[in-house]
Amino acid sequence: MEGGSWDGYILTQQARQLLQDEPLMAGHVLRDDLHSARTVVRAAALVTAHQEGDCARIRMCEQVLSRAVTDHKAAAPTAPPVGLCRLAG
Repeated sequence: MEGGSWDGYILTQQARQLLQDEPLMAGHVLRDDLHSARTVVRAAALVTAHQEGDCARIRMCEQVLSRAVTDHKAAAPTAPPVGLCRLAG
């Protein structure tokens, strides 16, 4: 294990095990986590725009974030609400 943390290694091993045991569920979990990560990135862009005081970018980021949250909530849950981060616990 080079250049990584023990937690990252454990998480990777758990993800591999999930992929082997439950490939369909693993795909759903990874997709849901990807949607969550994208929403967080959009929220971070909004925070940055607020810090910089860029009103036009604030409005644009608010609209994009609002759509992302709405789309994420509207997506029908296709697997139990388990994320890879919660598997590490």
